[in-house]
Amino acid sequence: MERTTLGEVFDSSPSDVPVLAKLLQLACDTLPDGWREWSLASNSSAFATVDEKTRQRIRFALPTVDIIRAFAPTASSASLVECSEYCAQMLQWPFCRGLVLTPKSLAVPIHGSQEQLSVVLRATEKMQPFFLSWADAASLLEEDRDSFSMPDLTDSRADGGSTESRLLNIERALEKLLQ
Repeated sequence: MERTTLGEVFDSSPSDVPVLAKLLQLACDTLPDGWREWSLASNSSAFATVDEKTRQRIRFALPTVDIIRAFAPTASSASLVECSEYCAQMLQWPFCRGLVLTPKSLAVPIHGSQEQLSVVLRATEKMQPFFLSWADAASLLEEDRDSFSMPDLTDSRADGGSTESRLLNIERALEKLLQ
């Protein structure tokens, strides 16, 4: 099986598609160190189209609320139909397919093996509370669209940019969300 990396797919992504450009920037801002080396199967294009029921179960390695905001920056709500359309569009872009974490039936073939998917799941473990169902993300957006946002994990000016400080930023954002 031919393999590639998420970084290689990122580098070959078109930058002239506004929503994709926002998602690429979101990835740079939120994904943990080492994400460019995540291994992918080269033939993930077979998964560019999935049924709506499966799309509703998909979780990407990006904060779901911020995904919705990439598509609709000023939206204070999002319907499940809109979210399903966002998901379908993301599956058209190889980089976004490489961010699929669940369902396993889709994620394992995209990543090439359960072992490779496990690498990604371990790397994103602290971020997983931000990987919401589309329905939960839409509800949060309706409740208060400004109160839920993934912190910038790449800002090294504040406290050295260490992994520990990044995790602290995530914990603070989670505490804010749960209040």
